[in-house]
Amino acid sequence: MPLFVKVSLVLSTLVLIGIYVGVALRRDPKRHVPIMITCGIVDILLVVAIVAIRHALPTAMHPETWILRVHLAFSIPALFCWFAAFISGSQRRRGRWVRFHKINAIVFLICRTGNWATSFFVY
Repeated sequence: MPLFVKVSLVLSTLVLIGIYVGVALRRDPKRHVPIMITCGIVDILLVVAIVAIRHALPTAMHPETWILRVHLAFSIPALFCWFAAFISGSQRRRGRWVRFHKINAIVFLICRTGNWATSFFVY
């Protein structure tokens, strides 16, 4: 297994742990918000690195294996959920979009956990 793959899997695992810690601290905005913003930035940068270094975009456009299709079915919504979380989280701090932020969090946790689980099979 190439070094970049090992590093990205470790980083992805640390991000996922951070996400669950951040969600557990959701009632403490002074800790929740910085943890989630940090995890989000690192996770998005990890996706950019994977696309750039492993040339993942052409493979994603024409997935040949069922596990890659499943991985993408989790990964693409998880990426969109990050952006929805950033927007709805800032709105939630103003007392708006509270329900949307919660629903997005549930969908995101499912997608990001599925992304992590399937990532071990698609390197």
